[in-house]
Amino acid sequence: MTDFSLPTLDYVRSVNLRHPGDCSLLGVTPDLRIYAEEIYSSDGWIAQHCLLPTGEFLESIDEGEDSAAQPGASIAPLALPDAAVRSSSGWQTMWLNFAGPRHRGMRALERIDDLVRPFSMQDRIHLSQHPTLILPPPMVLGLAESYVLAETRTAMPGVYFVCRRLRIAHLVAIPGIDEQGEPFDYDTRVIYTAHFAARSAALDDSLIAQMQPLPGVSLARPMDCVIVGDHLLVADGGEGERVSAIHLWRLSYPVPILTAEEQRLKRIYG
Repeated sequence: MTDFSLPTLDYVRSVNLRHPGDCSLLGVTPDLRIYAEEIYSSDGWIAQHCLLPTGEFLESIDEGEDSAAQPGASIAPLALPDAAVRSSSGWQTMWLNFAGPRHRGMRALERIDDLVRPFSMQDRIHLSQHPTLILPPPMVLGLAESYVLAETRTAMPGVYFVCRRLRIAHLVAIPGIDEQGEPFDYDTRVIYTAHFAARSAALDDSLIAQMQPLPGVSLARPMDCVIVGDHLLVADGGEGERVSAIHLWRLSYPVPILTAEEQRLKRIYG
């Protein structure tokens, strides 16, 4: 890591939602009222909540529960206050996006080694120990896909916090046949990560740096993020018996952040 200074994060707390599945932040008000959405079950039910960082639910609508209670009834979405800071797609951090080879296939036939983004040996070793993989380092081939699910701008110019989905290509111990009857000797697995991102070359862009755990809590499927004032909120998707959650950190910046006018004057007068 270089001497490029990033904001620091102090873990505050986590708030559980109600279902396993995908989740997102519809918006967060300046006083930290959280508007969150869950998509859950094989039926794709939608639930929306307004809650406090203490975990108190102020208001909720739930398609699954309401439909069971009143079949055929329409569900009105929660009204989002104008002051709420909304989440944002990854338009400013698209340089992190990458689409490579097929998710599964034959290594030599598809020239997989030419299509993936290769990892350093240090990254291979690090990834081989990830719970999603657990493979010998030589079996880890490279990055097959990267997609920024959400981004949020920090107070530092050009620095963002992102939630990102990575797809890692790897060899399989025993070649097999997929559901379509096609042979394969490599496969891919998805890993989610959340980290700071900047175009500046001074920021360490190694995969290891981008996959460092955030303080206080282990993220499983970070899917959305919002910065409101000096707080970072991340929506973490649930799976199996684990329900989705919202995690909160307090942001601290390494140097005083100048206002837009102060930055303009600094550019003019130095």
